[in-house]
Amino acid sequence: AKAHEKFENFIKNDELVEFYEAHQKWVMDRDTAIGYAEMKGIEQGIEQGIEQERSFQEKLREQGKIETAEKLIRKKMKIQDISEITGLSLRKIQQLEKTIL
Repeated sequence: AKAHEKFENFIKNDELVEFYEAHQKWVMDRDTAIGYAEMKGIEQGIEQGIEQERSFQEKLREQGKIETAEKLIRKKMKIQDISEITGLSLRKIQQLEKTIL
């Protein structure tokens, strides 16, 4: 009964009701802003993860080319042919050759 009485008194006071509604709107706006910020953060995290994976895969491919070139250098294959096979530049192959031979 006391709770019902307090509620009745509350809804009769227009100023309190207006304040309550303004507060509720603020809470909803805040929650919306937080949800949006969380969503944007998740999106950014996903984008960063994808970019890191691309970078990692690119490094793996480059490392594979280098390892292949090193094997072909040890087999005394011509630099031009190694470049054609691996896609590495002649300069890069020459640098590898200096470290191997």
